[in-house]
Amino acid sequence: MKTKIYLGILSLIMGLSLASCEDDNYAIHTTPVLNNSSVVTGSSEVTATTATLYGTVDGLNNMASNAYAVGFMYGFTEGNLEESVTTTLEDGAFSATLNSLQNNATLYYQAFVRLQGKVYYKGEVKSLVTTNAKVATKSATAVDYASATLGGTLTDYPSDATCGIVISTLPNAEAVRSGLIVENTTLSADFGIQRSGLLPNTTYYYAAYLNLGSGIIYGDVENFTTAGYEFDLDNDLVDLGLSVKWARFNVGAKNATDFGGLFGFGDLSGCNNSINVGDYPTTADTYKTAYDIANVVYSGKVTLPTAADFEELFAICTSEWTEQDGVTGFKLTGPNGNSIFLPAAGSRTMNEVTDQGAKGIYMTGTVNPSNTDFALSYEFTSAMQSKTTTARYQAIAVRPVSTAKNVKFEKELLYNTWEIDLNTDGSYLTFPGPTYFYGMDDSWATVTNGEPVVGDSWNWAADFAGNSWAVGGSADNCRGYMTFLEEGGVNKVIVSQVTAEGTFVEKTGTFTIDEENKTITLDVDILAPTNYVPNFVDNKKTDIKILSLTKSSMQLAVVRTDPSQGPCLLSINYIPQLEKYGNNH
Repeated sequence: MKTKIYLGILSLIMGLSLASCEDDNYAIHTTPVLNNSSVVTGSSEVTATTATLYGTVDGLNNMASNAYAVGFMYGFTEGNLEESVTTTLEDGAFSATLNSLQNNATLYYQAFVRLQGKVYYKGEVKSLVTTNAKVATKSATAVDYASATLGGTLTDYPSDATCGIVISTLPNAEAVRSGLIVENTTLSADFGIQRSGLLPNTTYYYAAYLNLGSGIIYGDVENFTTAGYEFDLDNDLVDLGLSVKWARFNVGAKNATDFGGLFGFGDLSGCNNSINVGDYPTTADTYKTAYDIANVVYSGKVTLPTAADFEELFAICTSEWTEQDGVTGFKLTGPNGNSIFLPAAGSRTMNEVTDQGAKGIYMTGTVNPSNTDFALSYEFTSAMQSKTTTARYQAIAVRPVSTAKNVKFEKELLYNTWEIDLNTDGSYLTFPGPTYFYGMDDSWATVTNGEPVVGDSWNWAADFAGNSWAVGGSADNCRGYMTFLEEGGVNKVIVSQVTAEGTFVEKTGTFTIDEENKTITLDVDILAPTNYVPNFVDNKKTDIKILSLTKSSMQLAVVRTDPSQGPCLLSINYIPQLEKYGNNH
């Protein structure tokens, strides 16, 4: 039969798949190419007689340019946008310049996309004012790891305007102009704002602005990068005698009484001011993930607390609503006498910060399981403390926790004679099994210090009794010794390795230690269960990770490369020879 085409325009707009058959039925897939949020009316740049308008659209990347038109509707009354101008689209963005305008005129404009000359999608209506006023963005000064002074200069501006800066972690000018608004307290021709609550090792993009009421003028986009900060496990964590240690200060703060930054759930910038929960990147718990703001900012040494951590903090500690350095909040003193201070940092919705000095709302890493538009948080005032929920877009304070330690690496402990912790009768002294399996991102930091790093970090202890296959099925495969010594200023190693035939081969070589990265490199194979030598593992000589090292035990990790299992770290667990049961070589 003749193929029927039904509303080709809808095929374009809705992505319809049309098919005909003998009874004239249609199969229709109604996935829209665009929706009402696809078109965004952007900012504008003005002079006394011109205006350049900006807009973006998402969803036209694979569409032929002759199938659509982009541009702006505009007019001088908000409800009557009679005029229009079309322009070209490039990488999802478009702009158009209007000329011969009158000075001090208010103009309303709206970005649009027209499909097949008939169907329109439109952004919101915005306004501008033509003006001689100009704004220049000043370079950032006094930049450290958590704050910077930002500002601008204004000329020919009206007395009823307001000014400030907009800031983002995205470099695109439109992203900056729609970024977080930080208003200056007064209107001044030359102004500066000390912006605190910034994150270390982060590049920020910002611009000065002048708000004329009916339109906003922006200066050029500038940028700066904050200094790094090395989180100190000894001094930046406080042991209160609880199940976790608490950080001394908030994320983005420089001391205990700083409010620090305010962050939406999963927001790693502190600049996201959207109230659309879809603009926040996760609907899952964030602990030890790429969206754990505490973990990411402080390089895996801390993590977000749970609601239970907060409940334990307030239940076991003595709490006192007090003022420190002019800041109100709770002083919490643990049963061991140590204390922390939680400032009443308030919260932020869009660009407005409220309740600073009166209320504290602190983030956990838990999403609300019954409604993922919300996340669990902990709220307090002078009169109450309680677990609560906040919208994922509500920006709140962050106080990290950790169980991490700062165990000193003492290379001198390596100089000893070591044997695998497994006797021929299947007994052991320290480790339940002679080998453990770890994730590829595990290291001294996770195994010895207990740092909650993001990545492939896990542990499975292969006990010999239930997993004898891990060492080739027999404890005899774990015989031998390995001696590290210094002789004539040279680091030497002697490895006596049992072979598959049950004999021993002794090799002598040298080694080096990388104290910073906690690795060791040898020019002979390390002592390992017989079935691991020579083909089951890589890196038997170079960049071997030292996972732990004490007077009575050591773990060295090589990479398992069994193609049927996938890569992981294989820890070989050692004890000093004199402490081992019996004589195994």
